[in-house]
Amino acid sequence: MFPPPQPWKQLAAIDPDQEYLAFTSRFALRSVLRAPAFMGAALGIMKQVEAAPGAVGYSLGSHLPGLYFYTLSAWQDDESLRAFSRALQHGQSLKTFHRDMRGPSPFIRWPVRGRELPLRWADALERIRQFDEQRRVAPAT
Repeated sequence: MFPPPQPWKQLAAIDPDQEYLAFTSRFALRSVLRAPAFMGAALGIMKQVEAAPGAVGYSLGSHLPGLYFYTLSAWQDDESLRAFSRALQHGQSLKTFHRDMRGPSPFIRWPVRGRELPLRWADALERIRQFDEQRRVAPAT
């Protein structure tokens, strides 16, 4: 990633033995002309994450030469992530920038224990790589 991702921001106390929900996503913009508006919306969404019930921690990253933008977050449970994703700022941004994406954005979830936090970007990027690989090699039916 270039520039390097922002440091992990922990938002809640962590129980090392509790199970949490990890989440990562990638957005690939079509045009550099939409990047300033997209990054502006991301700042608003960061504030929304910080106030969201059930948010445990997060980091944002990008690879600006490729116009890729990434999220990495941990949540108390699936319902807290779903409630956040339906909230006004986040939901509106998904609608606003839908047509600006080069393709479908992966939304990947997996369980983690508190002792595995903060989440690691290397793990998230590998999960996205595996997602991309599975989409390219669709099984014959």
